[in-house]
This record gives sequence, C-alpha cells and structure tokens, in this order.
Amino acid sequence: MSQTLILGSINRLPTVHFSGAGANASITVNAAGETCVFAGNIILENPLGGSKTISAAGGGSITWIAGAVTFSNAGSTFKVGIQDVSAASSPTQGDATFDVEASFTGGGGGVTASAVNTSVMTTGTKTIAHGDLVAIVLSLTARGGTDSIVIRAMAPASISLANNGFPTVSENTSGVYAKTASAVPLAVINFDDGTLGWFHGAPFFNYNSTPTSLAFNSGTATADEYGNYINYPFTYNAIGIAFLGQISGTSADAELLLYSDPLGTPVVQRTITLDATQASATASAINSVHLFSTPIQLKANTPYAITMRPTTVNNVTLYHRDVGSVSQGEASEIGTYCYACRRLDNTGAFSDYNGGTAKTRLMSVSLVGTYMEQGVNICSGQVGVF
Repeated sequence: MSQTLILGSINRLPTVHFSGAGANASITVNAAGETCVFAGNIILENPLGGSKTISAAGGGSITWIAGAVTFSNAGSTFKVGIQDVSAASSPTQGDATFDVEASFTGGGGGVTASAVNTSVMTTGTKTIAHGDLVAIVLSLTARGGTDSIVIRAMAPASISLANNGFPTVSENTSGVYAKTASAVPLAVINFDDGTLGWFHGAPFFNYNSTPTSLAFNSGTATADEYGNYINYPFTYNAIGIAFLGQISGTSADAELLLYSDPLGTPVVQRTITLDATQASATASAINSVHLFSTPIQLKANTPYAITMRPTTVNNVTLYHRDVGSVSQGEASEIGTYCYACRRLDNTGAFSDYNGGTAKTRLMSVSLVGTYMEQGVNICSGQVGVF
C-alpha cells in the first residue's frame, strides 16, 4: 500500500493582496441615498472567545478611509454603521436598517478628508459572532448643497477581483445597486471592549494608496536585502517565492532566498537565482513566481524570512505598503504573522524595516505553496491509495 497526501490549492504567504500599480477604488456618494457597502463574514480576534458587541453606549466604532470630502451643508446627513445583508436584493447590499450607526451632520465635523476616520457609534447596538455575514454601510442619507464624500476601498491590481465573491464591495451611486469591480472592503470594526473584527482578505492599508517603490542593489549603503519576516501558526509546504517588482535591466541579476532563524543566526534554506536576461520585462512592474528545485516544509510557530537580494550594482525594485497602526495591522496578517525586514551585506541578523513604526509594513514578496493538512503523518491528514 502507498499513501498520497491530498493538498489544498496553491496560495501565497502573506495572503494579503498587493498592488504595484497602486490605486484604491473610490466610491463617491453625492446624492441623497447614495451608498457604499462592504460585506462579508467577520473574523474576530479570538474566534473561540464568544460574540462581541459594538454599540453607542459602549463607545464602539468603525474605522474607514475617506478621499476628497465636501461636508459643509447642514442639510446633509452621512451615516456609517452595520446592517444585516439583505436576503431579498441583489447584488449584495444591506437590508436598509442600521442596527448600529454613527450619524454626522454637514458642517458639524466628524468626517475628515483624505484620512483614516474612526466613526464612533451614536445610536444602536449590534452583537456579532465569528463568521457572521454583515454589511458595513456608508451612506449619504440626505444631501444639501454640493456636499460629496469619497469612500476608499482596496483595488489590488495584481490579482483579478472583477468577479470575486466575499468579501465584496457594492455601491448605489446611480439609482441602482451594482457590484464595485476589482475591489475589496477597507474597514475595521472596533468593538466596545477594544477588540477588532474584520473581513478576511481585506487588510487595512493606509490612505496613501500608491505603494512606495524601493530600488536597491548590492552596493546600497543602508541595506541591500529586503523582504518579509514570517511566523505562522501552521505547517506550510513551500514550493517557491513570488515577488511584485522591477528588474532595472538585463544585467540586474538577483536572488530570492528563504531563511530560517532570521532574527538570530540566519541560515539559507532555499535559493532561487534570477537571471535578468530571462525576465519577461525590465524597467516595469512584473508579478513573477519562481519555484524551488526542491520544496520545503515549514514548521508552525517558527520564524523564517523571504527576501530579494541583488547580486550586482544594478537596481532591482520591490514595493512596500503600510497599515495605519499596529492595531490596524492586526486586522490582517501584518505585524501579527509577518512584517518587512532587511539587512546589509548578506551578514548578521535581519531587523524590521518599518520606517520607525514597529511592524506595520509589508514588502511585495511572498512564499508560494500549500497549507499542510491537519495531522500530517497520521491518518487524519492522509488518504490511503490501494
């Protein structure tokens, strides 16, 4: 008898979406009743810790991001809150009843342009269990004058999301609801007790929508190797490394590396050599996947690093994006399971690379592979083939 391990689909770690082209989706509400809806199943910080409540009495809030804002007319009312997802209407939308909401009047403040907004609830209460399907609804319920509010969503250009399911974004900005193409939600629930709830696959990147490019080479003075420190609570079969970046020219050779013990004594576990003459394009952003000659099983709760290292004085470019704060990073994988790291001259331990803010940055390099089935090496993770 032989045994075959049935693996899941190929995925990336970190799993958060990353765009090199760099633009957030913008939903503009500028007429009475126009609405933006973020919908999906909510993840709680402690999925086994019971349901959580967001209420006006308890000071709960919703964090979201605004673009351009004109909100000066007292005849305008803007609401941010939570509704149940309608079972009677399509595409995905709220049921038109706010269970809990923050309500703002034009000219009275509460909505800040081009910034992260934390809207404290003013009416109602909502209790949410892990996995509940809910809609975070942002609506200009009444409009005076020329008031207009732009709501930001994530638009990860490097991954096709034109037909994604949950989490999803929809909008009523033309009299009827329509799915917002290639967008995922950009909002976090702050419950009364301070814990968070968020949509899986929707990291809370800050409002600077364009990722920052970072060009470096083997002679860079501050650091010449960049990537991500990772430490996940599960076993993972790594088969390669992917990056979103640029190769400056046909002489800009580099390496993609996987290290163990990156913060102590780094040990190279796998190396992929990038010959720049074989790149599909130079001097422009490419989303490229490269496989190890031999896959490697990564242990759970064990630190590793995945990096790019130029081997010449010709530039390569990676991108990085930041979450707004450490707590907002917790509403994704950033800081919790991975964060940007770097080192100089291929020697010594790696350190975090976060522009002075601890563990809030993500580089555009990731592992490629599959999650290991539970109980690998025992029957619960294997299927016998006779």
